Amino acid sequence: MTDQTGSLASEAELDALRDFLAHTPEFDLLRVPLCDATEFAPAPNLDLELVRAAQRIARLLPTDDCTTVIELLRTGVRSAMDLAELSAPAFEQRYGKFFTDPVVTAEVHRRARVVRAHVHLRYMQIQENQSRLPLSLNPIRRRN
Repeated sequence: MTDQTGSLASEAELDALRDFLAHTPEFDLLRVPLCDATEFAPAPNLDLELVRAAQRIARLLPTDDCTTVIELLRTGVRSAMDLAELSAPAFEQRYGKFFTDPVVTAEVHRRARVVRAHVHLRYMQIQENQSRLPLSLNPIRRRN
């Protein structure tokens, strides 16, 4: 699914997603549940993983801007984790051209960093809870 340029999808797949989002206003990318593939069947030529990545990116943007979502997907961005790994100056240099002004660029980067922090905290909580389980119930801890 990833091409040689690092993009998540081919140009044809991105064009199909862009056309679908532009011509299907009743489809709310921000609110549609995409966890269960059986509930998602808007168009046969759309890849569920691509739509999920679009949703993750759209949730970071302060406005409902599908064009920016598609452009970020085109560069290989898949989630907040991809955006948050960059410093603020590097983020602005690489992705600033996709946003209306530096304030919006900084806000998107801030949101991505917040999501990354939540993911890391949740991971740490899971690890801590796993360590408290009895050995017989804990798949992570091994008996010596």
